[in-house]
Formats: sequence, C-alpha cells, structure tokens
Amino acid sequence: MTLTEAKNLRRGQTVYHTSKKNANGKTAMRAKVTSVKTWKRTPERVVIGVKRGLYEYAKFNELELDQLSTVEPIY
Repeated sequence: MTLTEAKNLRRGQTVYHTSKKNANGKTAMRAKVTSVKTWKRTPERVVIGVKRGLYEYAKFNELELDQLSTVEPIY
C-alpha cells in the first residue's frame, strides 16, 4: 500500500495483511479500519488503526504499509 492509498482509507473499509493468513490457512487475514491519523506538519506520516474480531486491535504506521493491502491477496 502506498502513502496516498493509506491517507485515502476511510473508516469501515477492509484491509488485508499480505503475509498473515486466517486459521483455515487459505485466506488472507482481514481487518476493518477504525481510524486514519495524519499530521499537517509531517505529511509523510500516517497511523492506521484496525480492528479484527471482537477484541483484537492494531495500529500500523507509515513504515509498515507494505504489510497492508486493500485488495485480497490470492495464495
């Protein structure tokens, strides 16, 4: 995922992890976007908050964007 794609994410969108899989071992792990935080002073910075399941939350910053995708990878 590029920086501009990350900034254009909206709450409720689904993102997929490029390397991790679900428990069945066939489908990519997916999460729902809860927040996208950007800064005016440093425009190359972004933090994406996601939720997976009932209790799992995670945050991805601009250095970890290569792990996310808006298109489900096929294994």
